[in-house]
Amino acid sequence: MENVGIAVPSDLNWLEGQEQTGCSDRQVKFVQALMQGANKTQAAREAGYAGEGSTLRSSASQLAKSHKVRALISWAQIGGAGPSDVSGDQDELKRIAWRHARSKDVNRSIRGTELVHKIAAQEREAPEYVGRAILAALQIDGVTLRRG
Repeated sequence: MENVGIAVPSDLNWLEGQEQTGCSDRQVKFVQALMQGANKTQAAREAGYAGEGSTLRSSASQLAKSHKVRALISWAQIGGAGPSDVSGDQDELKRIAWRHARSKDVNRSIRGTELVHKIAAQEREAPEYVGRAILAALQIDGVTLRRG
């Protein structure tokens, strides 16, 4: 998995976070995958949760809403893990859009492809406004993409 703009501190003591939040081993693996840039479904799969398609997506969504998991996510972010809130430069945002366009997830791929074409059209029409337009439009699966 490519970690574009994702901070994953090597000194983060996940066992400590697990003890503080009461998360299971699989919940910790789920949060670690999220902090490395995976979406919820990918993170659930990487953590060893069973199911495919909508079953796994539903499980992942419920898991992400768990108080223990949310506490561990907050703990990890306080420790410096996960995406930053700093917006990326234009070239990096285009690379992120292309990565989503090549995704195995069909919906993400379609949205990424649409965004790549929108960026190209905006660059041709008004190159001085592209950076702001990318930031305004770069929402995939309801999450504004950020870099560290």
